[in-house]
Amino acid sequence: MDAEIRLALPDNEKYILYDVFNPSFVRGGKLNVTKIGHWNSINGYKLSTWETKIERRHDLKQLWFHTATAIPSVPKNKSFMEHLESDEYPFIDSGDKNNYRLLELVKEMFNFNFFVHRASVWGILNPNGTWKGVIGMLSRDEIDFAVPAFRWANERYSAFDHTTHSYQIQYVFMFLHPKTVHISRVYLSPFTTQVWFLILAITIAISCALRKSFWAENQINVHLTEPNESSYSNASLIVLGFVVQQGYSGNALLLSSRILTTTILIFSIVTFQFYSSSIVASLLIEAPKSIKTMRQLLNSDLICYIDEVAYIRDHIEHFNEESVIKMYNKITAHPNAFVSLDKGVELVKQGGHAFYSDGNHGYQVLEEILTDQQKCDLQEVKYVQKVPGGPGVPKKSPFRELLKIRRQAYHYYIN
Repeated sequence: MDAEIRLALPDNEKYILYDVFNPSFVRGGKLNVTKIGHWNSINGYKLSTWETKIERRHDLKQLWFHTATAIPSVPKNKSFMEHLESDEYPFIDSGDKNNYRLLELVKEMFNFNFFVHRASVWGILNPNGTWKGVIGMLSRDEIDFAVPAFRWANERYSAFDHTTHSYQIQYVFMFLHPKTVHISRVYLSPFTTQVWFLILAITIAISCALRKSFWAENQINVHLTEPNESSYSNASLIVLGFVVQQGYSGNALLLSSRILTTTILIFSIVTFQFYSSSIVASLLIEAPKSIKTMRQLLNSDLICYIDEVAYIRDHIEHFNEESVIKMYNKITAHPNAFVSLDKGVELVKQGGHAFYSDGNHGYQVLEEILTDQQKCDLQEVKYVQKVPGGPGVPKKSPFRELLKIRRQAYHYYIN
């Protein structure tokens, strides 16, 4: 396919030039000889077509090629290929579906067909240096190209050749941030414990003084038709009513009683205004987020899960950063650490759980199932920026440039 062979046949005083290639001898392709121009000693080299090599070789004559991908599970009542071609579950195995559709476009451009093989994993490096999974099939030339968008990693360069990036992945931990302040603390937080005790002491002192003042009123004016009750309970209820902004229908006769009622009234107004303002402000201000890094997430009480999709598992399994390694070991220590996207977002919605997945699609599902309040509580932790990835081909594959150029052209036209 990528051969650079030119055939020159003499024709009187010139040579007819032909482009000679075979799309794929291994897959049953036939030799193709195409005239591209002529040459003579007077006029030199003259092209009969301005098509590029890729344009001249765009028709692969319905040859059948082999590719592969790794999908751990498919929805019920659907086969592997039905799931890969279906739009019914757009957020499950979205990376593989995206690249499969791009491969379908390339297939239409170059007029070929392909079989899709299903592997168990993307790629695992064995102790003896060999690979298994889709990468193993590439390294052994069992397939002509791969569907998945492989991340670029040093250990993989000897196993296959990369084409071009076709998909960018944002790996994130998504979770509803736990409440940092309990609801009961909201109503106690405007004042410190010392201030609460001081307010209690002031109200008790004023209650006692007010009771003494009412008792003195009743002793001086014994003939009152409606005397103030001079009990501690009555005085305490009056002071409590002032504190919680309730009215007072009594009649304070002595100057001391009037001073006391005026004092408690001013005291209650100032205290209540400060308290109510603090409550309103705490409800309007967004609650502080205390989990923003991998270390903070690692030390939290959240139960974490990982998306079972191959390319998501692959990245966190091979990321060499201390906190990420500890997080992966913590997650895999409990059973059922790997779950589907649907299960993962449901756990996030329940609260108390974090889900590691591709944020490009995880957030689209969460947007549909979360309430407005839960969306406000939604938090993410990223330990790496967007990671590019692209399909791979076997080493020295003749299809590398073909896939690379056509995929880049496709991205250029849609952008």
